[in-house]
Amino acid sequence: MKPSPNAADGHVVASPPSQGVDLQGIDPIDWEGFWAADRASTEWLVEPLIPTGRQVALHAKAKAGKSLLGLEIAVCLATGRAILDRPAGPRVPVVYADYEMTEDDLRERLESFGYGPADDLSLLAYYQLPSLHPLDSAAGGAELAELARRNDAALVVIDTMARAVKGEENSADTMRDFFRFTGAELKREGRALLRLDHQGKDSRKGQRGSSSKNDDVDVIWAMSANNDQIKLRSTSRVSWVPKEVILDRIVEDGRTEHVLHESSQIDEKAQHIVEVLDGMGIPLGMSNRDAAETLRASGWKGRTSDLASAIKFRRQRGNVATRPGNGRRVVNGNAESSPRQDSFDRGGNTPGNAGQQISEQPGNPVPPQRGDRCPAPNKDDDHRCPLMRKAPQRLVQVQVLSRPRSRKAKPEGSLV
Repeated sequence: MKPSPNAADGHVVASPPSQGVDLQGIDPIDWEGFWAADRASTEWLVEPLIPTGRQVALHAKAKAGKSLLGLEIAVCLATGRAILDRPAGPRVPVVYADYEMTEDDLRERLESFGYGPADDLSLLAYYQLPSLHPLDSAAGGAELAELARRNDAALVVIDTMARAVKGEENSADTMRDFFRFTGAELKREGRALLRLDHQGKDSRKGQRGSSSKNDDVDVIWAMSANNDQIKLRSTSRVSWVPKEVILDRIVEDGRTEHVLHESSQIDEKAQHIVEVLDGMGIPLGMSNRDAAETLRASGWKGRTSDLASAIKFRRQRGNVATRPGNGRRVVNGNAESSPRQDSFDRGGNTPGNAGQQISEQPGNPVPPQRGDRCPAPNKDDDHRCPLMRKAPQRLVQVQVLSRPRSRKAKPEGSLV
C-alpha cells in the first residue's frame, strides 16, 4: 500500500489495502517489546562453539572427526551431561539429521561416549538417512521445520550439507535456496543450527563449494586435527565468539571425550578484569550480562570478549576471597588457619561466594576488594585502585588450576 499525504492535517495516511495479498504472519518489529526484552550480552547453547539461536557451520577434512564432535555435542545436550564449557544441567531437545552413518556406526560411537540401553536418549530425535525432500527446496525446508517444532528442538544438526541438498555444491543459488527454505525458518523460530560440511582442497578458502556458504551463517568454524588435539578457528559476525578454540580428544579404556585444552596464558586485559571481579566479590555464577552491568555502573569500559574470558577463567580457577578484618583467605568457603599479610586496609567488605576447590600456592596475591583504601603510592609501586588501572596489551603467564586431567592416548584408526 502506498502512503499518501492528507491535505487537511499534513499527516500521511495509508492507501486502502490491495485485494488478494495475504500478509498474515508478516509483522514489523514491536519496538516497545524490542527494547523491553532482556537480552544477555552473551548467550551460549554450547560454550564456546554454538551460541543460542545462531547458525553455525563447522567444516573439516575427511576423517578429522567433525561428525564425532557434532554427535557428542548433540547427545550431551539431550541427556544433560556436561560438554566443553557447558556444565551438566537441564536436558535440551535436539534434532539430528544424519545423511551418512549406519546404525552400527552410530551404536559404536554412542558406546564410546559411555551411553547404553539404560540411558534416556528420548530428547535426541535422531533421523538416520532421512527421506526428506532436499533442504534447498520448499518441501524439504517445511519438513525439517516441522520436525524441529514437533520435537521442540533447541538445536538442529545437519550431517553433512553436501548430502542434504540437490543443487550444485559450487552454485551460489543452492545455498541461497537452502537459507530461504530451511535456514531462515529455523532462525525465525530461535533454533540453533549446526551444519557439518567438508573442507575444500585449499583449506584457506574454507568450506568446499560456493563461497555463498559463508553468507548466511553467524559463525564458521574451520577444524583441523593433529592426533589427539583439535584446533578450531572462527570467522564470526558475533563479537564475543572466540577466534580460536583448542580441544583435546581423550580416548581411554574405550571411552571418548572432547574437552577444552587447558591454556596457561590469559590476556592481561582479561586478567585485570579478573582482579576487579575478585575485588568486588562478584559471585562465580553471575551471568556475563549482570557482571557487565555491575562493572559499568562502577565506571568500567571495555570489550565484552575480554569480560567473557575473565569470567571463564574465574570459573575454571575457583574463587578466592578475604574475610574482612583478619586477612585470611577463604578457599571453598573455609578460612585458612594462618593469617596472610594484606597491603590493603579492609573496609568491611563481604567476600564473594566461594566456588570450586583450589589449591594454596605460595605467593598468591590477595586481590583488592571494592571499597579498600589504597595506600599512598610511591615511586616504585603502582597502587592505583583496580578500577582506575589500565592494563597493557601483552600476555602474562597465569597458572590455571582445574580438575586433574585424564591420561591421554592417541585414537586408534581414522575418525570421520
